[in-house]
Amino acid sequence: MNSISNYLRSIIKRRYGSLAAFARDLNLKRSALHHYLTGRRRNPEQLERISEKLSVDVTNFIPAKETNPVNPVNPVKEEQP
Repeated sequence: MNSISNYLRSIIKRRYGSLAAFARDLNLKRSALHHYLTGRRRNPEQLERISEKLSVDVTNFIPAKETNPVNPVNPVKEEQP
């Protein structure tokens, strides 16, 4: 697990006691929440809901090397020379 995921999990556990409790509050399955926290899912609307509940910037869900400043949800595509 990466540091972003660990950071978000620590916030969730501190505020909600468990990932399962936070997932219930979001009306998500715990496994779906896990996928969002680890980057396996990237639904912009859901990431926004999670970030609002945690009072964190949605860009915390995306590793810096993949962040596109215009659209942070989609990775930057490398241009071919």
